[in-house]
Amino acid sequence: MTGEELVLLAAKAVRLYDKVNDDVLTGKYLDKTDLLNYVDLRYREYVVPLLKANYPKFFEKTLILNNWEATGTVDASSTGSTLDVTTPIFASNMVGATVYNSTDKESRTIISFTDTTTVTLDSAIDDTWDGDTIYVLSGRILLDSGDTLAMDEPLFLGIKYTEGDTKFRTVKPQEFEELHEFEYEDTLEYSTFDPVSFFSTETDSNNVMRSAINFRPLPSVPLANSIYFKGTILPGKITLTTTPRLPLGNHGFLAYGAAADAAIALGLQKGDVDRLEAKFKEGMDVLRSTFRPRRRLQKRPYRDRVGRYNRARRQFIQDIFLPN
Repeated sequence: MTGEELVLLAAKAVRLYDKVNDDVLTGKYLDKTDLLNYVDLRYREYVVPLLKANYPKFFEKTLILNNWEATGTVDASSTGSTLDVTTPIFASNMVGATVYNSTDKESRTIISFTDTTTVTLDSAIDDTWDGDTIYVLSGRILLDSGDTLAMDEPLFLGIKYTEGDTKFRTVKPQEFEELHEFEYEDTLEYSTFDPVSFFSTETDSNNVMRSAINFRPLPSVPLANSIYFKGTILPGKITLTTTPRLPLGNHGFLAYGAAADAAIALGLQKGDVDRLEAKFKEGMDVLRSTFRPRRRLQKRPYRDRVGRYNRARRQFIQDIFLPN
C-alpha cells in the first residue's frame, strides 16, 4: 500500500473520509498531511526499529557511488581566482576540497566559501575555465538526502583511485576524534594503499543535514562507480507515492496506528482509540513472529551454517576487494 492508500484507510477509521472525492475531508481539524505524518511516525518510530533489531538484513543495501561530491559548469563571470558556477553546488564545508577541471585536466583548491555558486581558489583561473565541467573532490560522499534515507551501520567500504584499478581497495574505518585530535589530520600523510574513513553529518548546498562517508587520501581525478558501500540503510520519510518497505500483506496496520493518533488529536472516545491501537498492536505482533531471531536448536548444524556463510563472505570479498 502506498502512503496515500494508508492515509485514506486511516481517514475512514476516524470519519475523515470524503467518499464523493475519494480523499480526506477538507476544513477539518486534521488534514491529509497530518494523517501522513501519523503514518510515517508509526512506521519509523515503531516498525523500523523492530525490524532492524530482529532482522537487519531487511534494510541492507549495496551502493556503487561516484567519488565526487558535486559537479557543475563554470560560469562566464568567473575571474581571477574567483570561481562561479551556473548552478548551486558549493557548501561551506568544501573549503580545502579539490576542484578538478575535466576539460583542461587542471586542479585547484578551494580556500574560501562565498555562497553556493561562488568560491575562491588558491590560484587564478581568469577566464580560461569558462564553460568547462568541474568536479568537487572533497573526500566526502553524501549517502542520503535529508529525510529520504538514513545511513546506518556500514559493513564494507571500498575505493578505487585510478581508472586502471580492477578491484576496490578496502577502506579502514577510523574514529573521527582520532584523526582530528591536536590537528593530527593536518600533518598526517595518507596513502592510497592504506585508505581510511570516518563518518559524519554534513550540510549540503541546500542547507540540508546529511550523513556522509569521509575518506582519505582525497582522489586526484573524478572516477565514476569508484566507491563501494554496503550497509544498513534505514527507510526515510513516507510520502503519498512511496510504499513503506514491509512484507506483502503487512501494511494496513500502519493506518490503524495513524488513526489511533488521529483519534486522540480529535478527542474521540477512549474506546475508539483503544480499538484502533489494538489493531496496530496485532500487526506488530505478526511482524515479531515473522521476524523473530532464529534460535540455535542444534549445535553442529549451526556451526556448519556459520562456516558456509563465512566462506562465502570471504570469497565475495576476494572477488571485488584487493588484499590488505
